Amino acid sequence: MPHVDGVRNAKQLARVARVDPDVVLRSLRVLLHYRCLAVVDTFQYSNVYRVGTRLAALAAAPDALDACLRFALRGAPGDRGD
Repeated sequence: MPHVDGVRNAKQLARVARVDPDVVLRSLRVLLHYRCLAVVDTFQYSNVYRVGTRLAALAAAPDALDACLRFALRGAPGDRGD
């Protein structure tokens, strides 16, 4: 999460973190679902993400954090990966 700074978009986050872009997008979707992130719309061409205050509560709950990670790596039920 140190790379989520309100400036980088998902593609930049993947590059800096050396993670597959699909994994980053899935992870961001999970964190958005739990309202741990906010999307900062910049002229509707690329979204930028910043960490919300609820992330600390999620990080303090290892079971929830593990569930989010498993969900992000597996994908949402019915997610076709598009």
